[in-house]
Amino acid sequence: MGKVFTPEDIKVEAWPRPGAHALAAEDLLDALEHARYVDGAVVYGSTAMGAADIRSDVDVFICTTAGGVDQTTDLAYDLRGIFSAIRHNHHVPVEAQVIEQTALFDGRHTIDNCFLAHLNTVNSEWVTGHDPREFISQLPLSPHEILRSYVAAKQRKFANAIFQPFKPPDYYVMQRSLELPVALGRKIIGVMTALGKHVELSSEFNAELNPNLPKNTVRHVIFEFLKNRPDLQRLYEQSSILDIDYNEILETAVSGGITLGRYETELNLLNGKSVIGALELTQQLGMYALIDAENLLSD
Repeated sequence: MGKVFTPEDIKVEAWPRPGAHALAAEDLLDALEHARYVDGAVVYGSTAMGAADIRSDVDVFICTTAGGVDQTTDLAYDLRGIFSAIRHNHHVPVEAQVIEQTALFDGRHTIDNCFLAHLNTVNSEWVTGHDPREFISQLPLSPHEILRSYVAAKQRKFANAIFQPFKPPDYYVMQRSLELPVALGRKIIGVMTALGKHVELSSEFNAELNPNLPKNTVRHVIFEFLKNRPDLQRLYEQSSILDIDYNEILETAVSGGITLGRYETELNLLNGKSVIGALELTQQLGMYALIDAENLLSD
């Protein structure tokens, strides 16, 4: 959703050019069609919606028939090779969810109904093999439980990153922290949609409420949604601004407007701020979701 480019990426100009995501998805689906133990796959997210930008990855959900250690090892080896080739050829990373077919059917998975609803918006042109969505059994989770579980998982991720201060910067965790406002916004919108809730949008954001809204619209919806919770609204806005700041830094670096050293310095400064901000946001939201999720999601 929001890749963070390392200084080495900038040095070797390893960023996607216009049209790269569609080509990457096409090559990915073709490779998966012929991969061992892959029963089917579906590309979703910004690439499937035609809204990919320079920071987008290709999101793919893969259903496998691999069983046992040997087959699972072979599958992992093949997928690493496929994803590496996509990244090398198109400078587009692949973000994959890989689940065995019987686990999908038996409910031994973590796919909540909001995410499943998002998957179901994708057209069949983004599917190869057997459509994995046909095998997914719905989990008996309420919308409130979905939100609690999602926020708790995010909070653990950022807490672990902060409590390992002597490790070098983890740009993947930084990516997750910068993309949190939109990812969290999409989850809240999905939960609200499942509950039949409604948020009034201003005329400039004239769109039906759904998780596939553009990033800026998602931010606007959640900012409006949190207007009666100023503590949460402030933290959400701060995290959103950091993501926008990184977009500006990246744009300047790609255009050659700053040196590689300056980019690395700005990146490291932003890294700490974004992870701490993401932890604060998930902690505060987690308190609301745990203590009074129903009122948090009220109109």
